[in-house]
Amino acid sequence: MNNGYCVYFGEKPCFITSHMNERLYALSSWGGTIIVNQPSPSAVLQTIHDLDRTDAEAAIILTNRLDYYWSLFKEQFTCIDAAGGLVSNEKDELLFIFRKGRWDLPKGKLDAGETLGACAVREVQEETGLHAVQLGMHLCNTWHVYHERGAYILKQSIWYQMKASSIEVLVPQIEEDITSIKWVPQNMLDEVLGNAYPSIRKVLRQAGMLG
Repeated sequence: MNNGYCVYFGEKPCFITSHMNERLYALSSWGGTIIVNQPSPSAVLQTIHDLDRTDAEAAIILTNRLDYYWSLFKEQFTCIDAAGGLVSNEKDELLFIFRKGRWDLPKGKLDAGETLGACAVREVQEETGLHAVQLGMHLCNTWHVYHERGAYILKQSIWYQMKASSIEVLVPQIEEDITSIKWVPQNMLDEVLGNAYPSIRKVLRQAGMLG
């Protein structure tokens, strides 16, 4: 059963949920957290505005009408799908790309008629120069919001486990603003996660690589 969603406005999480857990109770004690209990549509729209335009640091929208308010939330954006991979090699190292000043995992937008798995493999290949990429299990989905060419975008990223070889030469896709790629040992993840998007931690937690 799905108890909710987490959408990132940059570094700011917005939880739309039917159930409070330990993490959300802790978050609710922050002075910068917006808390909306059993919302109205106008309260949801105001929360979106405040997260995007003010110094608010997080939001929790608690509702027993989760499907309704998730649909209402999505209606405020242009929604797009992307897919990508948490790629490991034979040494259990993980593949990270450096894009626009942040460490990230390779991913990209879904093409018309393309399956999510095929998209994930293609984007990993294009962004890293890898050729032999083995698609594994679906890990999780993440959501984040951004502005692009006058549109307000909600991107859903679907993440898969993948395998590749460390022997292959890595080639960053410069035209996608990727300037560096590296294999990171799992005991050195903190070196990249200190300058990575918070949604990347969710992917790693889902793969059992973070607590």
